[in-house]
Amino acid sequence: MAESQESLAAFMSITGAESTQATQFLELTNWNLGEAVSSYQFPEDLCEVLMDMALDTPLNLCSRQVNLFMESGGHGGNGGGNGGPPPAPFGSDIYGEADVRAPDPSKRQRLVGGEFGALPIRRLHNQNRDFAAESIAAINAVSGAAAISNAFVPTVDAVPNNQARDLHTLFQPPVSIMFQGTYSSARQHANAERKWLLVNIQDEIVFASHMLNRDTWSDDVVQNVVQSGFVFWQTHWASEHGKKFCSLYQLERESLPVIVVIDPRSGEIVTRWMGFIEPQDLTEKLSDFCCLHSFDEPSSRSATPAPPPQSNDSMMDASEEDQLAAAIAASLEQQDSNEDNYSDDDGDDAVASDDEVKAEEKIEPAVPMPPEPASDAPGVTRLQLRGPDGSRLVRRFLRTDPISLLWVYVRDQIAEARTRNFELRMSFPPKALEFSETDTIADRRLENAALMVQWTTVADNCSARLKVRHRASQSARSQLPPVQSLSAAPFFNLLREQQPEPTSRPEAAAPLVDMMLRTRAATAPKRLVTAALVLGLWALTGVAIMLWHTAHTDAPTSAAVPDPSATTPSWMPTELASSKRRKVDSSAINVTMSKSFVPVPENSDFPIQNLPYGIFSTKTSEKKRVGVAIGDHVLDLSVIEAEGLFEGFDAACFHEPALNNFMAQGKHAWSTARATIQKLLSADVPTLRDNEELKKKALIPMANVIMHLPARVGDYTDFYSSREHATNVGVMFRGKDNALQPNWLHLPVGYHGRASSIVTSGTDIHRPRGQVQADRADPSKGSVYSPCKILDYELEMAFFVVPSNPLGHPIAMDKAEDHIFGVVLMNDWSARDIQKWEYVPLGPFGAKNFATTISPWVVTLAALEPFRSVPSFGPAQDPKPLPYLDDPKYAQGSYDVKLEVAIQPENSSKSYVITKSNFRNMYWNMKQQLVHHTVTGCNMQPGDLLGSGTISGQTDDSLGSMLELSWQGTRDIALGDSGETRKFIKDGDIVSIRGYCQGNGYRIGFGPCDGKILPALP
Repeated sequence: MAESQESLAAFMSITGAESTQATQFLELTNWNLGEAVSSYQFPEDLCEVLMDMALDTPLNLCSRQVNLFMESGGHGGNGGGNGGPPPAPFGSDIYGEADVRAPDPSKRQRLVGGEFGALPIRRLHNQNRDFAAESIAAINAVSGAAAISNAFVPTVDAVPNNQARDLHTLFQPPVSIMFQGTYSSARQHANAERKWLLVNIQDEIVFASHMLNRDTWSDDVVQNVVQSGFVFWQTHWASEHGKKFCSLYQLERESLPVIVVIDPRSGEIVTRWMGFIEPQDLTEKLSDFCCLHSFDEPSSRSATPAPPPQSNDSMMDASEEDQLAAAIAASLEQQDSNEDNYSDDDGDDAVASDDEVKAEEKIEPAVPMPPEPASDAPGVTRLQLRGPDGSRLVRRFLRTDPISLLWVYVRDQIAEARTRNFELRMSFPPKALEFSETDTIADRRLENAALMVQWTTVADNCSARLKVRHRASQSARSQLPPVQSLSAAPFFNLLREQQPEPTSRPEAAAPLVDMMLRTRAATAPKRLVTAALVLGLWALTGVAIMLWHTAHTDAPTSAAVPDPSATTPSWMPTELASSKRRKVDSSAINVTMSKSFVPVPENSDFPIQNLPYGIFSTKTSEKKRVGVAIGDHVLDLSVIEAEGLFEGFDAACFHEPALNNFMAQGKHAWSTARATIQKLLSADVPTLRDNEELKKKALIPMANVIMHLPARVGDYTDFYSSREHATNVGVMFRGKDNALQPNWLHLPVGYHGRASSIVTSGTDIHRPRGQVQADRADPSKGSVYSPCKILDYELEMAFFVVPSNPLGHPIAMDKAEDHIFGVVLMNDWSARDIQKWEYVPLGPFGAKNFATTISPWVVTLAALEPFRSVPSFGPAQDPKPLPYLDDPKYAQGSYDVKLEVAIQPENSSKSYVITKSNFRNMYWNMKQQLVHHTVTGCNMQPGDLLGSGTISGQTDDSLGSMLELSWQGTRDIALGDSGETRKFIKDGDIVSIRGYCQGNGYRIGFGPCDGKILPALP
């Protein structure tokens, strides 16, 4: 009986069948669990089973399944049957206990017709199995959740057929790490726990979903990372919760399975991965995410100040003054130090020759690694370390091993780590692992942990490096007699008494200060002479400090005193080398540089104050990647990222052929990247300037690059937001008294454009064909199919929207600017005669969707910030917009961008400016356009493009289209002194749009936005 109950429980767990149904299948197969499961999952085998059995059991016990394969008489199932009365209604006497009719005689018949294999077996299987209930029973928050969870672990030993795999157990959801509740509850719980929300949406008909359960979510390292830094929620697409989630975040079923990380505070998707992901790859992705994103930062990704130092191990996080004071105190305490805490901080390091330093850097790790324990040894755990180059190191350790072995292991496996500073970073919380010689792996809870090896330009783990590097010589040194420590405190205090504490200290003096603080007196005469020399140098340095401080009273605070063990490359700037140790957010050093070491021609669009982003390839490499423009060169950011010079955001996106993922990271990543790039290009920073090899790889002449669209444009909306343009067009078609439509001054009017026909500057445009009115004066005469005869340009600007907002969540006015990455020039080509015929009643269609040209360089709002300006018509709107659309900063919501349009005739080498306008001529600004676009809950995606609409001013030469300049073709437009005129664009004309902001000695430009009109195709 016990075995039967175990088989019944196992069958129900594997198949999801009800108890009665499970009993029927087990009885039909003489309680052979393997055959019963096979019969349930592959019903065509059931015929052979029944034909081989003695049919002495009433067939109605299993009629619900067998009627699909056999005819038993009466009206069973969907078969026609061969007689018998129709079934009586429920409750009639025929079903009463007093008069139970005899069972129908058993029959044995063969199924006639097509092959049963042609039927959809999956449908038969799924009609009784609820995959969603199995995997998200806890999410449904029913009382039986615990029972369902327990059913996930049936007793496999009860299976009599050793070859039958318990598929349910193999592919079961990771209930041990799943949150039990709804998505809303999971989000609230994640917010309360201050963890990221990790969501996995699966589709049970896609095997990749089952592979995630079988291989990835069951991995112990993955589970450790997930439980440490995330709240995990999983559901199926077919479930009610899954469909709601996919609808909310616009996830298509074709993209499943998908794993997304959600900020529980704002509900926005921070990152996503689609398809099956190997356990090691997911571990890396989650670890990278935790290292690059701190939950302590507000959801806008702004940086938070680092906490004050709490221990000696975190002294590198302290201020410069605290570090100096601690160093002096340490030198005094070292008088009583013994051989156990002896560190090699004596003067021979400070005055070591270059040969000694080089020899020291080349030494192998002094401490031999113990043998790797066996996998079945007690107390064994597995650790994974990801190298700076992406390589993976996996090794078994004992839980009682000291964590110092991790540093030894890295130096043993990565040759570069023997001569270069590195740190071990934890995934969650995202921070550097502090070195200790006594703490064990178990003490730090590093079992099954995934760590990252990251190069650092400062000795964040200096104590680890010194102790590992010099441990080989400790044994010999322990035989020396104790030495007295010579403190630098009297000299330092003397300087402090003679002058106020300087706000900064020359960087050249830092090594001498550090040398003095670390020097020990020795009994040998050589050491005494060395100490005397150092004291003399210290005195000279003090004088230099006072003189320098007098001339630089307002200089910024310098970096912390560098450690002599640090092996910072000679080309690494001190500012970047010290920023991590001092926990200074790189956005805080976003200082506008006045000069770059890269030559920038006069009136160039791309000085160091600009640094627009674009996507480029070269004539020798078709690989598309991210670059910034500087003078006549492009800085290849993928090269800079490969050198490890970016920190604080996911810079791997610079290797991608579009800016979408970089834009999606938000304002903090943008400002961090901009600050780093400005530093690297500064004439005062040697990082790139003095490294000829790196400079040759990273700086590419613009003559050798090919520009591409800067982003994958998912959706494109064009507005109609210049009051002068709207008024002019209204006067032409409706008369002066009805120029503006009643709603125009109350909301930004726009239409949905075609994203697929957006092209980058330099792309030729064929004159479009379409239906045009046969008689321009009489629409009743119908239309003809012909090339467009009234082809026009529209002077516009456009901006890229990021990051995304969830469906149903409008973007508020005070958050709108955080969703605007940057601005480009735009030419919205317009076929006026096609537009006239199709315009009523739904607006433009074919007249606008044939081509839209944008400039390839995206100028960020940070570059435009100094050029904020009052709109040309005044600081306020009349009538006042509704509250959601009212911008409290409207008076400074525009930008002083000078705009020009020029035409170059086909047979001319000269172009002629015919329009001079300004971005200040916009009535509705970018923030208002974005807010109104989302007011109904429309969700924007990274890379969506919003056009301004034609930008026209109040003067005749500031009109932004030829429709206005020629006043609907009634007057000529002169092309300078060439003698040529235009009413609209001719074949062969090149239309060029330029835009720039004029600064003091520099200009912020947008680069070219050009297009040549070719004849219409046949």
